[in-house]
Amino acid sequence: MVRKGHLKLSFDDGRADFLLPEDGKLEKSNLTTFIAENSMELIIPFSQESADKIFSSNIHLHSLLFINSTVESQKTLLEQSKVVAKEFKGKMLFIVIDVTAALSHVLTYFGVSEEDAPTARVINMDTAKKFSIASEDLSPDSLRQLCQEVVGGTTQPYYRSEEIPEDWDKKPVKVLVGKNFDSVTQNSSKNVFVEFYAPWCRHCKELSPIWDQLGEKYADHDDIIIAKMDATANEVEAVTIDGFPTLKYFPAGGKEVISYTGKRDLETFSKFVDAGGVLPEEESDADDDEDEDDTEKAQRVTARAAHPPAMTAHSISATGREPAIHITKASIGEEGHQLSSAFPEVVRAKSDILLPSSFGFQLGMEDGEQVGDHVGWREAVNEKHHPVDSLF
Repeated sequence: MVRKGHLKLSFDDGRADFLLPEDGKLEKSNLTTFIAENSMELIIPFSQESADKIFSSNIHLHSLLFINSTVESQKTLLEQSKVVAKEFKGKMLFIVIDVTAALSHVLTYFGVSEEDAPTARVINMDTAKKFSIASEDLSPDSLRQLCQEVVGGTTQPYYRSEEIPEDWDKKPVKVLVGKNFDSVTQNSSKNVFVEFYAPWCRHCKELSPIWDQLGEKYADHDDIIIAKMDATANEVEAVTIDGFPTLKYFPAGGKEVISYTGKRDLETFSKFVDAGGVLPEEESDADDDEDEDDTEKAQRVTARAAHPPAMTAHSISATGREPAIHITKASIGEEGHQLSSAFPEVVRAKSDILLPSSFGFQLGMEDGEQVGDHVGWREAVNEKHHPVDSLF
């Protein structure tokens, strides 16, 4: 029904009014977005089918309710939470995730176990910051308060952390987790060189013996710490991980953190550490050459995305670093056209070719093949294996 000034449409949640601009012109794109967002349920049951609508929405605050669908009291809590979802409609998407479903990567990304249900998490898709609520405190009122604080910017995000190992400092290479990261790296008298790794990463495995040698070399230096952290199980606010391994040097006295981009051999590492976080001069020239190589490779990858029938995505190793989104042995089908139109440039990080960590396409994998750890809950959803040529 169209009346002067607004368009009235009926949805499952009742009526929604689309306000027309002052000139009275109706833009198709605006109306399409309005219909798409209002046609979704107040609390959207998550599935592969609903994922596309969720991640293509213009609403980038997502409130996730984790429940066990076999527990009646939790189903009742979900129903009661619809009142809160209605209050924040247009500001936040509400999504329910059944912890009994096959979504282990999503649960891992948010640090939720099946035993934690019912619980809630809120994520800002623009910043990837996550906000939590204690399981025992979850109620419509506490959920409302969490959402208000996130929208108002008055609450702090949370970061995953493993427990601190008892022997974390007993070996030459110290083991960091989220809970001891700041106390070690912010030490005013220590220079700390940290490897952020992923257990599955091939380049990290190749680096491991060299990193151990580096730890042995500086084990007796009181002002130098060589450390490592599993960045798939621990998160810290100060560091953004876009590929593995990521190497960061934290100078004593809280000075600016330095990203290491040089060769990964004991000699170059040693020169870097001895110089207080400065790469040898010859490394800068080598990096420039590598940048040019990566640029050419980035252009080739983008060009291939525009011609999917001839494209086979494969691991492109330039300097030995695995991307957070790692394309390996995945063939991209016809819908790969979307890739080149939505993301005309791939991301370079002096490493393998990276696709933007925020992109919502799903790379098909052969059965049994493992893709690299993804960044973001959208990518965690897509971690599950699917047939080759399945790109949504």
